Amino acid sequence: MEDVLKRLYEIESAASAVKKNTERKKQLLDLTMKRKTQEFDEATARDTNAALAKQKAQLHAQIEKDLARQVQEIETALHSLEQEYSSNHTRLAKEILNTLIKD
Repeated sequence: MEDVLKRLYEIESAASAVKKNTERKKQLLDLTMKRKTQEFDEATARDTNAALAKQKAQLHAQIEKDLARQVQEIETALHSLEQEYSSNHTRLAKEILNTLIKD
């Protein structure tokens, strides 16, 4: 009987040791997973921020390019209108006067 109790005690001690070892491994695994998750989150945030910054720079460059093109188009149109006015001022004034007189 004493041998049986001794054997049960040994089994319980072994089970307790296995349980403690399992808990330590679980805690270590939890810490490892938290660290890996944090590293992944940080890497993802860095990559996302870098991609957003690159895209923002590209969009800004495109906006500047479009704006310069529009300014050039407006300046060309304005220059054309000024030339038209300078060349045809007298004719245009006569046409306006004739239109006003006819009405």
